[in-house]
Amino acid sequence: HRKGSGGGGGGGREGGGGRGRRGALVLALACTFCSDSLALSLLSPSLSCFTFSSSPHFPLLAPCSMCKPNRRLPHRTSITYIRASSVTTVDNLLNLVSKGLEGKYTQEESARIAECIDELEEEGRGRLYLQDPQLVGYYRVQYVQDVGRGRPVGGNFRYTAAGRALFKTTEALQHVLDDGVAVNMLYLKFLGFIPACVTLRGDFQQVSDAERAQVEIKYKTPPPGLSPQTIKATFDSPRISFGRSGLLNFNVGPSTTVYLDTIYLDRRIRIGRNRYGGRFVFTRLQEEECLPGSPADAWRNYLVRSQGRGGQA
Repeated sequence: HRKGSGGGGGGGREGGGGRGRRGALVLALACTFCSDSLALSLLSPSLSCFTFSSSPHFPLLAPCSMCKPNRRLPHRTSITYIRASSVTTVDNLLNLVSKGLEGKYTQEESARIAECIDELEEEGRGRLYLQDPQLVGYYRVQYVQDVGRGRPVGGNFRYTAAGRALFKTTEALQHVLDDGVAVNMLYLKFLGFIPACVTLRGDFQQVSDAERAQVEIKYKTPPPGLSPQTIKATFDSPRISFGRSGLLNFNVGPSTTVYLDTIYLDRRIRIGRNRYGGRFVFTRLQEEECLPGSPADAWRNYLVRSQGRGGQA
C-alpha cells in the first residue's frame, strides 16, 4: 500500500504548471489481458474484468471471457496508479470526439480537444507504454488533430479530390497485435455504395534515441518532439478488397514506413503523435466489435487471400 497525494509518489507527478490538478491517486487492480480494471475508488467501481475462479495463482480472480481466446500474453495481475483527474479528462475527451473521424468540429471544440490531449500527455510523460500489456488491442481511429503535413489516415483515399469522390470513408481502425505487428483497416464505399476495405499489415519496433533524433530533424517535428515510446512501423503494400466477402482483392500502392509516439494509454483510449506533430485519439473497441467474423476482425481473411495470391501477408 502506498499513499499518494497530488504532488508525490510514483504516479503522483503534477503537470500543467498552475492548473491546480490535484486529483487523488486511484489504486486499480487490472487484468493485463484486456485492461479492464477494478478501480478502488469513489469513481464507479467495476468488477467487469474478473470472475471468481479456483486458479492456484489467484484463487478469487480470473480473466474475463474476452481475455481467454487469442491472447498470448502471460496472465498476471498488475497494480497501477491512476489519477482521478485523468479519468475525468478521458471522459471529457471521449464526449468531445464522439462525432468520430469524419465529424465536423468547430474551432472551440478543437481547442477543447487539444487541451484534453495536452493534459493526458503531461500525465503520461515518462511512462513505459510500449511495455504495457494494455497496448495490445483493437482500436478505432476516433479523431485526428491534423497539422497540415502528411496524410495521416487514409492517404490518397481521403486526402485527394479523386479519392474523396470515388471512396467515402466509413470507418478507420488500427490494431496493435502481439509480437510487434500492427494492422490498419480503412472501410470505404466505392462510388458511394460498393463496400471496400483497404488493409495494411506492418511490423513495428521501438526506435533508438539516435534514430528518433534524426527523424525529428528530418521532419522538423515540433516541440515537444518524440518521446522514447516511439515506434517505427513498416507496412506492406495496401490490399484493397471489394464486396462484403472481399473475394475481389489486389495490392495497390507501395509499402510505407511511419513513426508513431504513444503519449497516453489506458483501458479505454490510446493517444499517439506522428513525426509531423499530428495527434491521434484511438478508442478501444468493445468486446462485441472484436468477435470472429466482425468487420474489425476481417483483416485475417483479407490477408489470407492476399497470401494465397502471392501477395505479402
